[in-house]
Amino acid sequence: MIPLGQEASIFGLASVAAARHGSNCLLESPACLEGEYGISGLFVGVPVKLGANGIETIFELKLAGDEHAALEKSAAAVNKLADILAPKLGLTQAAGAV
Repeated sequence: MIPLGQEASIFGLASVAAARHGSNCLLESPACLEGEYGISGLFVGVPVKLGANGIETIFELKLAGDEHAALEKSAAAVNKLADILAPKLGLTQAAGAV
């Protein structure tokens, strides 16, 4: 298993390489979902095609029922936390709808 710091470094290097050289990389990356997986306005780690201009494609994989339920539960928890933190940070709107 790669330690978190090294994993972040590998992702960062792959991102820079894709941006500099225009190469396409398939990575798991936080992306703002707009309907993918039934989630909108929330950043979720999903498989993406990363190119010179950033995220070019979000791949929406078919999830099993229990996997989709776990993703929805996770997104709902993030939304709840964002709703709690938004006023404390002076934000008028928190995360998107699940």
